[in-house]
Amino acid sequence: MKIYCIRHGKSTHNVEYDKIGRAAFAGDKPFNSHLVADGVRQATRLYENWKERKEIELIIVSPLQRTLETCECVFGKYNSVPVIVMDTLLEFPQGSHTPNYRESKSELQNMYSSYKFEINEKSYVYKLEETKKQLQDRVEILKKWLLNRNEINIALVGHNSFLKEFLQEEETIKHCLPILKMLNK
Repeated sequence: MKIYCIRHGKSTHNVEYDKIGRAAFAGDKPFNSHLVADGVRQATRLYENWKERKEIELIIVSPLQRTLETCECVFGKYNSVPVIVMDTLLEFPQGSHTPNYRESKSELQNMYSSYKFEINEKSYVYKLEETKKQLQDRVEILKKWLLNRNEINIALVGHNSFLKEFLQEEETIKHCLPILKMLNK
């Protein structure tokens, strides 16, 4: 099984991080970070240049706005490939990082009506910041879920910290650069 891992395009909280560092993750109120113009260009460039895109049989995406927008840019708004939105792919850590809050399931279904949503109605609110062990558990849940699929070529559109754990990478994952991970049944 080929899993193509794609980090979302550059988004509003990435721009803020470049200006003010980690304070970009600790604002006064939760928000759902969107792609900036450069992020749209990154995702559109991937759409235009990534040959393997045409082999994808299933797309799995995080329910945060920046990943959903990236998915539409990379695969086209009305593509024929099934898209499944899963809370499992949310960025780490859930809890105190304010750019990591999503809309309700019903709001997301109104915006992305052709997608299948495997998420709770409301975003889970952590009373404490999510632990590394909880992230590792989410990664294992996703791997088990993937191994039960019949598709061979799957795209996973997610976030830096989640993808680093999934891929067992130390370095920051670049925006809109597919990384192939083989997953054996």
